[in-house]
Amino acid sequence: MRGRSTGVLALVVAATLGVAACGGDEEKKGAEAGAEGKAGGIIKIAEPAQPDFLDPALSYTVDGWQALNLAYPGLVTFKREPGPASAEVVPGLAQDLPEVSEDGKTYTFKLREGLKFSDGKPLTATDFKASIERILEMDSQGAGLGFTNIVGGEDFLKTKKGGLDGIEADDATGEIVIKLEKPRGSFLYELAIPFGGVVPKDTPAKNQTKDPPPGAGRYTFEDVRVNRGFKMVKNPNFSEALNDTPIANGKPDGFDVTFAEAGNATTQIATNRVDAFTDNPAPDRVAELKSKYKERFEQFPTNSTFYFFMNSEVEPFDKLEVRQAVNHAIDPEAINRVQGGVLTPANTTLPPGVPGFEKSPDLYPYDLNKAKQLIKDAGAEGAEVTVWGNPENPTKPTVEYYTEVLNSIGLKAKTKIVPSETYFTTIGDRSAKTQTGWANWFQDYPHPANFIDTLVNPDRVVATGNNNYSYNAEDKELATKINALAAEPELTPEVNKRWAEVDREIQEKAYWAVYGNRKQTTFFSERLDFENCKGRHATYTQDWSQFCLK
Repeated sequence: MRGRSTGVLALVVAATLGVAACGGDEEKKGAEAGAEGKAGGIIKIAEPAQPDFLDPALSYTVDGWQALNLAYPGLVTFKREPGPASAEVVPGLAQDLPEVSEDGKTYTFKLREGLKFSDGKPLTATDFKASIERILEMDSQGAGLGFTNIVGGEDFLKTKKGGLDGIEADDATGEIVIKLEKPRGSFLYELAIPFGGVVPKDTPAKNQTKDPPPGAGRYTFEDVRVNRGFKMVKNPNFSEALNDTPIANGKPDGFDVTFAEAGNATTQIATNRVDAFTDNPAPDRVAELKSKYKERFEQFPTNSTFYFFMNSEVEPFDKLEVRQAVNHAIDPEAINRVQGGVLTPANTTLPPGVPGFEKSPDLYPYDLNKAKQLIKDAGAEGAEVTVWGNPENPTKPTVEYYTEVLNSIGLKAKTKIVPSETYFTTIGDRSAKTQTGWANWFQDYPHPANFIDTLVNPDRVVATGNNNYSYNAEDKELATKINALAAEPELTPEVNKRWAEVDREIQEKAYWAVYGNRKQTTFFSERLDFENCKGRHATYTQDWSQFCLK
């Protein structure tokens, strides 16, 4: 998934996550039994801006997912425990993990009995089917995960007619059968993220951010004020059938979420007016926080990749030499200084914690003279380039740095800043022909397909809702390799080696200019239990349900 300017992370390196979980309400059992931390209270959270969407079918940023995962569980879910265990998929609305056919193309689930939405209405098998169809009907950027691989998915995405033949839903028995066009090793993970969340079948196929629909999660939305904030409160109709699942976790009574830029949010936490921030602090405040607030401030690495995308369908980035020149021209250490020292320099598509990662020599070491020569060789001197970014700190200064670099090697570049909440949908519109700009990715689940298939597969290039901003649709050879790997049922050493080889091919073709992997921050007010309730999570980074007061 995408982060904001500083990313708000994803999978956390195992060695950094040795903290005990908080668990849920005092009366809860199962996963929360014996957990430390105080129950109750309202946690005040600051986010850097309005999340892209408060709609599980549309949101694809951490800012959105941290809230949405608490309200919209799916058939399966992730554990709510700190550390690597939180990447494990377990039953959610379904009674058990699915029965999977020998060919890996049919998944059979059965819903738990007595499920209901937060408005008290029953949750049925056909609600699940309608929820997945809604993703495709709205051209969601999540459609290209495993959902178009469901039988009939590609046709329904294009025509919006006929529904999904590949999902059979029986409300009488609660049985759900999902049939895939081809095996997909990451499909169960994709059902566990918010795109797999279930909403009522009569939910309109349009953005519901202003009035989020009912869900079956531990919390529900209340008082949504677009661009100002929102609240989440305990679900008054929470299903008893979910009491022994991670979905039941939730120490706080609720959350009061407001929006503030990094500098303001940092001050509010330092003075205990806000309890937590979902992004990194202002770069110029990091040294102060490490020194003055070390008892409630901590940095840790994430499985993330930060890069500049280059659209290979438009000039001048349709030329390999220009893309190579950009890679030689960017200086990861300079960018790290701009961003306050929160980067680890990188050159691979996959970050170190993801299966398939292989450390390899940088094909494009920093060399401005070589970059200038490549621009000359490509006949691209003076080519006009628009560099896209959003106004958040440090994205904007990073984009400004990038623009200066492009000018220094002979291009004629200018910066274009668009609002954060519409940035990714804007650059994901193929017709916009966005040339180059800032992008990042934080792991949704521990599988190389989540980076390479989602972000660089030429077959994933569509009209709107793209995650592949390289727009390398003509690279059929690369697509064939990625598709074959995505269909592998297991990540064996041989399969991981092939993923690493594809990663190297992507580097050779210079579709991205990768510059780093992100460190993320936990910074709490004095009200929160920093020792026991950091709430770090492999997928959502910060699991609000694990937060707790002292």
